[in-house]
Amino acid sequence: MSDMDAYKDIFLSESAEFIQGITDGLLALEAEPNDLEPVEVIFRGAHSLKGMAAAMGYGKTADLTHKMESLMDRVRQREREVDRALVDLMLEAVDAVREVIDAESSGSADADVSALVARLVAAAEAAPADAEPPAGIVPQAEGETAAPAANEDLYRVACVLDEQCVLKAVRAYMVIKRLAHMGTVVDTIPSGREIEDEKFEREFTVILSTAFSADEICEAVKGVSEVDAVKAVLAEVPDEPAEETVAEPGTMAPRKAIPKLSETQTVRIAIGHLDKMVNLVGELVILRARLERIAYDLELHEFDEVIEDLHRVGGELQHEVMQTRMVPVGNIFNRFPRMVRDLARDLEKDIAFETEGLDIELDRTVLDEIGDPIVHLLRNSVDHGIELPRDRKKAGKPERGTVRLVAARERDRVRISVSDDGRGIDCERVWDKACTLGFVDRA
Repeated sequence: MSDMDAYKDIFLSESAEFIQGITDGLLALEAEPNDLEPVEVIFRGAHSLKGMAAAMGYGKTADLTHKMESLMDRVRQREREVDRALVDLMLEAVDAVREVIDAESSGSADADVSALVARLVAAAEAAPADAEPPAGIVPQAEGETAAPAANEDLYRVACVLDEQCVLKAVRAYMVIKRLAHMGTVVDTIPSGREIEDEKFEREFTVILSTAFSADEICEAVKGVSEVDAVKAVLAEVPDEPAEETVAEPGTMAPRKAIPKLSETQTVRIAIGHLDKMVNLVGELVILRARLERIAYDLELHEFDEVIEDLHRVGGELQHEVMQTRMVPVGNIFNRFPRMVRDLARDLEKDIAFETEGLDIELDRTVLDEIGDPIVHLLRNSVDHGIELPRDRKKAGKPERGTVRLVAARERDRVRISVSDDGRGIDCERVWDKACTLGFVDRA
């Protein structure tokens, strides 16, 4: 595998997370058009995708996400209202981003998004230019230093990349993202936009507000490959606390608290490697049993303690390997809100989709297998369960229906259920259909 292939794998993995984040943000924005938090999530997601795509040389992806970013910038400046047309256009753009990334990452030049790009530009230009920015959102001035949060210190983290680093922007982005897990990235020097455009040599500085120590910061940054040196020193803090600020877009500063690095460090492992590990552990258990049998037949009692330790270590190893296959059901549940939303729109229904138990874990293989059945159940709820708004109103119900997808642990099992507050199941109709199809005998 070449260096570029390694970068491509990182890009594909990271871009999938940003695309999901943008989708979730758009659905949240559609439900609460005046909420600025999902606007920031969408904007930053598009901004980060643009920079990553540009660093990889994926021009069409970079252009498309840049236009998405520009449109959302008008929204975050309150120069463009959030309406159904905007959300529809952005969701269409998200679908196109997936297709363009697939095409460009595989070396294809077939993807044509020029018409969609033009529509995004037109949607941004249609916004009035004299609207007031949203209250409480003050762009950070050049060189201004924000005050750290309570119980946190402000650090200047100076990083130097390796001389042989091929994609400096990607490595810098990985450093900034890792630091963001440790606190709040207040600013970067040079700016985020200059970093993304690789307008720096090997050095860049991150201003970080965090409760971690300088040594812990440096240790975290050293975990990113191709970082030659890092130094974290306390920065000066203004005497007067600054007003609430939002960092310059390129700094990737999160608006809300996120888990610390020590809680979120992960390594991506292909499912094929996990399957092989499970098989090897199985062989180890068989060899342990054979060794135990030989020791018993030959009355080698001096092996008793060793075999007992082997039992313990082998058992713990087997448990840990199986745990590596466990993933939260949220990994598959997160694709359903968009599906329910689109289906409800097609059927002219008003539906609120709720999920619960997203942190419950299942084996990855099981999770992959249950995806299609859940899709079928959800489609049944939306299509046949929830009534049209006018019919619900006549029945004395709220015009908006509710569909719930819940995962719940029951001892050593996990129950996944789909429910709705619609008309219910017509048992006679189901019975007649089953008889007609020959599944059961009417007699």
